[in-house]
Amino acid sequence: MNDISPITQTHSITPQGAQKLKQQGDALLTDARRALDEQDWTQAIASYYPAFCIAETMMNMSRCQNCATRLIRQYLRIGMEYLYCLRKSADDKNAAALMALVKHSLAGRTISQPAEYALAIFHKVAYSPMNEVDAWMQMLFAADESRLHTKH
Repeated sequence: MNDISPITQTHSITPQGAQKLKQQGDALLTDARRALDEQDWTQAIASYYPAFCIAETMMNMSRCQNCATRLIRQYLRIGMEYLYCLRKSADDKNAAALMALVKHSLAGRTISQPAEYALAIFHKVAYSPMNEVDAWMQMLFAADESRLHTKH
C-alpha cells in the first residue's frame, strides 16, 4: 500500500481534464464502496487511496467559494470512509497519517458550517470506539441509500 502523503502541487487543468478526473474518482469510489460493503478492507483501501487523492486535487483546484465548500465536504466524506477502512484493517500508522494530512490540507482554508460539521464527524471516526463508528457508518450508508431511492 502507498504511504499517505499530501498532494502539494496544484496544476492548471482544462474543463475536459477536470471532468475526466472526476469520472475516474467516481469509478474508484464505486469500487471502494463495493469493497467496503464486502468488508474487503485491503481492496477498499487500495481504491480509496487514489479516490481520496483525486478529491484532494479537485479541492485544491477549486477557484470559486461555492465549489470549494462542496469539494471540501466531498474530500472529508471520502477521507472519512477511507479512514474507517484503515481503522477496520488496524492500519494505525496510515490512519494517523491521514488525520495529519487532512489537518494540513485544510489549514488556512475558510470552512463553511457544513464542512465544519463534516470535519467534526471525521474526528469522531478517527477517535471514537470502533463499535460506535461501525454503528454510525451503517447509519450514514443507510441514509445515503434512502436519499438515492428518494431521488428516483
